[in-house]
Amino acid sequence: MQISLELFLKFYFVMKDMPDRVFEIRNGKRKYKDFSEVLKSYFSVVRSGHFADKKHLITILESRNDIVHKGKFKTWDEDLSKYIISCVFFMQGIYRNEFGETLIESTYDPHKLSENLTWKAGSVEFANKIANENNENALECPFCYSRSLIRKEIFEFDDQGEVENYQCLTCLCEVDTQYDGAIIECCACNEKAYYVDRLNVQSNKTHFGACLNCGNQMDLRHCEICEKFYFHDLQEIEFEVNNNYFCSSECLTLSTD
Repeated sequence: MQISLELFLKFYFVMKDMPDRVFEIRNGKRKYKDFSEVLKSYFSVVRSGHFADKKHLITILESRNDIVHKGKFKTWDEDLSKYIISCVFFMQGIYRNEFGETLIESTYDPHKLSENLTWKAGSVEFANKIANENNENALECPFCYSRSLIRKEIFEFDDQGEVENYQCLTCLCEVDTQYDGAIIECCACNEKAYYVDRLNVQSNKTHFGACLNCGNQMDLRHCEICEKFYFHDLQEIEFEVNNNYFCSSECLTLSTD
């Protein structure tokens, strides 16, 4: 991971037309700077929006040097494992935001990484960190049940899908909220986290749903006029004409105009 990070940041500075951050010319020869200088240089150039803590990346460098140059092999380090995972997201976030490309591909089925408890712990921690920075909650993924589902506008892998969708940082699956489903405010926790199965309409015009934040599960209906999803069991009066349902008297009136 340290070597990957070193190559990536050198690539970053060259692509940003800042090769002096990577090497200098002495007596007609190119002399590369020590990676510790390159790493510190990144944080001096980019002052905000970091996807990883500088100290954590330095720890990866120091741990690698301890093994390679000093022959020191440490026992399992839980914190270091999380730093390594956050380093993956650090490079992905920069590559996606700065160059519009991705290092990690989205998957249609949960990636095998989601079965690795170390990866799961690290990805969940990162998802919660980046969600909190945006005053949001990381939600529970309906595919792998990790609490690492966040909006793609915050962080994403896919470079082609809908940016309004959600991305799981553990299993790498995408949750569609444009065509197959929808996210609305939950009637129990009041968070915009209730996922509605938009396409699977039941015979009584209900849709299945579940809150990805608090776990609340209630069926919903879809208004024929304003197309709003609503919790019909919570309404004192529900408006229905010829098996068509409406969320309010206003929508019912519009349907007869």
